[in-house]
Amino acid sequence: MLKFNTGHNATSNLQATATADSLTLTWDAPPEGRVTGYTVELLDLNATIQTINPDVRMATVFGLDAGTRYTVVVITIDDDQEDYPLENSFYTSK
Repeated sequence: MLKFNTGHNATSNLQATATADSLTLTWDAPPEGRVTGYTVELLDLNATIQTINPDVRMATVFGLDAGTRYTVVVITIDDDQEDYPLENSFYTSK
């Protein structure tokens, strides 16, 4: 069971590079605190990607529809705690 952390260990600066069928997501690591991984969620497709390596701050999602808006959430994980989610929406290219 994951616990919610109310500390300052949240990611920032969520950005995306889009093609017609993919989004490559990048984000900045938290300024402080320990990170054991990230959870990346694509809310519109109910898809979750677990990034195990805390040094990896990038994920690419393929198989998307052109010209479509997708909402992405990145959550910092520290062992059994989740920090505040970082959310943003991006469009794939037409």
